[in-house]
Amino acid sequence: MNENKKNYKNLIIIFLIFLIICIGIFIYFKLTKNNKNENTINNTAESNNYTNSSTNNEIDTNTTDNKESSFLMYINDVFNMTGRGIAVTGEIKRGTIKVNDEVEIIGLNEEKKLVKVKEIILKRKLVNTATVGDDAGIILENIKLDEVKRGQVLATENTVKASTKFAAKIEMSKEEKNSIQNGDTVKFDFKTINVEGKIKILDNKEIINPGDTANISVEISIPIVVEVDTEFSIKASTLNNTIASGTVTQLYDE
Repeated sequence: MNENKKNYKNLIIIFLIFLIICIGIFIYFKLTKNNKNENTINNTAESNNYTNSSTNNEIDTNTTDNKESSFLMYINDVFNMTGRGIAVTGEIKRGTIKVNDEVEIIGLNEEKKLVKVKEIILKRKLVNTATVGDDAGIILENIKLDEVKRGQVLATENTVKASTKFAAKIEMSKEEKNSIQNGDTVKFDFKTINVEGKIKILDNKEIINPGDTANISVEISIPIVVEVDTEFSIKASTLNNTIASGTVTQLYDE
């Protein structure tokens, strides 16, 4: 009986020793594998950083330029957030905005209104800062719903102005049969606002036909903020179909 107990204890001891050895081997291979994976990840990251260094430098430079330039956002929508204030939404075209910054509302009339940023919303979360490329919701202080409209802009104070006269280069659609004659009034679509404008052809001709490219000057009916390289489309005044696309090339002093 004692002999059986002794053999049983020996078996338990042998089993425990075997189990400890197995656990030790498992831990060793696990650590070795983790180290190899970590080295592989680090090497891959270093390789990617080296390979893409010139591209990243170029992108970083452009991004820095945009972030450091003055703030500009075209207002796409306006609504009242009960208990919080008037909110405007849009894509930030350049620069950075922070909570408590003061910015101007410009466009659609001769007035400029200085307002303070109360809150900034990105992807349904409150944040302290928004920057170029962000689709932001910005809640403003001390302003009424009828004092801000779609088609205006938020901008750093004294950095942009509204214009009614500019020069542009346009390309007529080949698919549409409409032509533009010197002196025609057409609709200009600037994405956040549509305005009527009178065209003067600058290329010593009286008509621009489908497929043609031309330089024009424009006088629009209300002042809006546009800049050189701002893109737009032209729609026929009657049918509202797009007949041309264009880019602003120069702003005229008024």
